[in-house]
Amino acid sequence: MTGFELRLWRRGFDWSQERAAEELGISVRSYITYEHHQPPRIIALAALALEKKVNGSSGTDFLKWRQEHKLTQTNAAKILGVSLRCYIDYEKIKAPYFASLAIQAL
Repeated sequence: MTGFELRLWRRGFDWSQERAAEELGISVRSYITYEHHQPPRIIALAALALEKKVNGSSGTDFLKWRQEHKLTQTNAAKILGVSLRCYIDYEKIKAPYFASLAIQAL
């Protein structure tokens, strides 16, 4: 997903940049940056999950997801487009909302 496609996605919902950022669980500043540049893969996946109306607020279990898909932590991090250290934190600590949405889109 490009920044332009992210903008089209937002406009498809008739959302402001503020609303899109709120729905994704990120700052408005980050969202605006993503519209002007390439958004990280994890944000693109979260946007697709929202489009499919997936509810990620239930607290997705990253360890369970990784084991169900028979992935190593390294491979799971690559799929989500985050660092290995960041992914390990997702398994140990509560992950940000956009990350929970992203794995539900896969």
